[in-house]
Amino acid sequence: MTAASAVAEPADDIDSKSESTITAETNGQTEALPKKKSRKRKLSDGSKNTDKNGSEPPTKKKKRGWTEEEEALYREGLQLYGRDYAKVAKHVGHDRNTAAIRSHSQIYFLKLLAQGTPLPPKVLESGNGYTLGG
Repeated sequence: MTAASAVAEPADDIDSKSESTITAETNGQTEALPKKKSRKRKLSDGSKNTDKNGSEPPTKKKKRGWTEEEEALYREGLQLYGRDYAKVAKHVGHDRNTAAIRSHSQIYFLKLLAQGTPLPPKVLESGNGYTLGG
C-alpha cells in the first residue's frame, strides 16, 4: 500500500467502527477522515430555504390548462397563420409564448391525427404532416 492512500475498513471489523468511517494510512499511522457531508439542506428550525445571497431559490411555474377562450383563439390563429407559432402566440396573448404554442400544437396535431380529422388548410400550406414542422 502506498503512503496517504485511503482504504475502507474490512468487513469483519465493521463492529468496532462506524460503517461510514474511512481511514487514511500515512507512514504507518492510521487516522480517521471526516465523514462526507450531505449537500442537501436540512432545515430543522422551520426557516425558509435560501441560497447564498439570502434569496429564495427559483420555483417552477405551475402548469395551467388552456381556457375555452384561449383554445378558440389558438384554433383561430392556426386558421390565420398556420405554423407561424410566433404570430399564433401573439394572436392568443394571455401570457402564452411561442414555446407554449408549439407544445400545445404538438398535442393538438396528434389529437387530430387520432381522430382522423384533417389539419386546417393554412397549416397544410407548410406541409401535410401532423408534426410541428409539417
